[in-house]
Amino acid sequence: MSGSGKSALCDELNNFGYMAYDLDNIRGLFEMIDKRTGKPFKNYDNYNLELVKQALSEVY
Repeated sequence: MSGSGKSALCDELNNFGYMAYDLDNIRGLFEMIDKRTGKPFKNYDNYNLELVKQALSEVY
């Protein structure tokens, strides 16, 4: 769920001393699927904002 605050919550929990992991940032665990095709986006890298923007622009 994009934009729901998962990363922000994870950061805050870490700031309070809790061990929390942002699942979007664990390589191999997160995959972005194109709703039109049901297949993963090509050239998608959660660590590269320009590739994320490019993948999203193909859909929207």
